Amino acid sequence: MDKVNIFMTKTCKVKLVENQTIDPKGVHIWLASLIENERDILLYQSVLSQKELARASNYKFSKDQRRYILSRGILRCLLSRYLGQKPQDINILYSPWGKPHLLQDFHLYFNVSHSKDYVIYALSSKYEVGIDIEYIDPTIDIDCIIPTILSSPQEFTYWQMIKEKEKINSFFKLWVCKEAYLKACGKGWLDKKYHLPIQTIERLQKEQRGDLLTHKMNPYIIEPLSGYAAALFVKGSKNVFPSHYVWNSNTN
Repeated sequence: MDKVNIFMTKTCKVKLVENQTIDPKGVHIWLASLIENERDILLYQSVLSQKELARASNYKFSKDQRRYILSRGILRCLLSRYLGQKPQDINILYSPWGKPHLLQDFHLYFNVSHSKDYVIYALSSKYEVGIDIEYIDPTIDIDCIIPTILSSPQEFTYWQMIKEKEKINSFFKLWVCKEAYLKACGKGWLDKKYHLPIQTIERLQKEQRGDLLTHKMNPYIIEPLSGYAAALFVKGSKNVFPSHYVWNSNTN
């Protein structure tokens, strides 16, 4: 599985409407710091739809409300760059599993994930994409969570073979791969037949072979920054070339 760990800093004015393009064989990956973009939260809030504002208000804690507003507001501003539309005018739809998408007429596929202080986006002009990022929390009780991640006796056996000192990093790589794969397939955790076996994930990391997968996926392990794990899956192509950017809001 290819590893990606270089992000180019690119300052973006969130009010700017452009017609940025993506090569058919390319995927644009954007990383955004929720802390750095906090100063512009009112601007991001102003581009959200009424449904998004209502959803934000449903979060119990202010911290979660603000993270949702920032992640969705930045998403709209990113989409604006590619669609040439104002962020607030973009109609974002949702699949039965909750995956956001646009009408097919736009030929723009995207996915989003956030964890702790960062949010990551993947965009493609041709292929369905799934991306996931997780903060590597060294205090997490793996033994309590792992039964919900693994879906077969074979996976449990394989997990027990992993060295104890490697389990924290292995757990989060496993988590992001399973999540990103499901999101690229457009499925959720309840659809067990789409779960990616841990054995396959380990082989993907060692052999970098997308043909190990049953749904024609191109897999990437992403190392966005220290303390985080991330993965990208692109459905329908073996030869995809990601470009990597950092979203830095600048309204001056």
